[in-house]
Amino acid sequence: FTMIHEVRTALTIDAPPERVLALLTGFEDYPRWQPETRAAEVRERDEQGRPVLVSMTIGAMGLKTETTLAVEYFEGGLAWRAVPGDVFARNDATYVIRPNAEGGTDIDCETVVGLSWHGLPLPMVKRMMTKNVNDSLKAIKAMAETPNSNAD
Repeated sequence: FTMIHEVRTALTIDAPPERVLALLTGFEDYPRWQPETRAAEVRERDEQGRPVLVSMTIGAMGLKTETTLAVEYFEGGLAWRAVPGDVFARNDATYVIRPNAEGGTDIDCETVVGLSWHGLPLPMVKRMMTKNVNDSLKAIKAMAETPNSNAD
C-alpha cells in the first residue's frame, strides 16, 4: 500500500530569486532549519557546481529512512525526484521561482510524497505532510528575508 499526497502552495518572498534559489539548493544546511532532515550530503554536482545528487536521512513519525534526491534545474527553478526507498515510494518537488515587480520573489511549489508505510490514519499523515511543506517554505522565507542569514 502506497499513500500518495500532493501539496501545492505559493508564496511571495521579499528577497531576490538568487537568494531564494541559494537556500533551496543549500541541501547540506537543511538539517539546521528543517527538523525532519537529520543529515544531508551532496554526492554529485554539475559543471556549474550545483547539487544534482543528494543523500538525506529523514526522520518523522517515529521513522528514520535514507533517501537520495536527483536534482534537475530549468529556467526559473528546480525539481527533484527521490529514488524510491523503504519509506518513500515518492518524494518529488518542483519549485518555480519568478522575480516580482517589487524586487522580491514569487515561488510556486508542488510536492508529491508517497509513503510505503501507513501506520497512522490517512488524514493525520496528510496534515503532517502539508504542514511540513508549508513550514519549509516559511523557513526559507524567513531566512531569505533576514540579512546575514545562511544565504549570504
